[in-house]
Amino acid sequence: GAAPPVFIRPPEGEDTPPPAPAAAGAATPEPHVPEAEPVEPEKEDRAISGIEKVMRRNARAGSHSRDPD
Repeated sequence: GAAPPVFIRPPEGEDTPPPAPAAAGAATPEPHVPEAEPVEPEKEDRAISGIEKVMRRNARAGSHSRDPD
């Protein structure tokens, strides 16, 4: 369960700074945050309907395999 060595880079390794793209992205996360953008109603409905279909399919399949007796 140890974290990758990339994430636990000690401060003494200043002579090997992280890649510029990663640093720039980490420095300014606000301008480009897709998760914060509001989801369009039709997209949301489509996603929900898809999830419901999958859940129904899983429930139907599960009801059979869940009853061993």
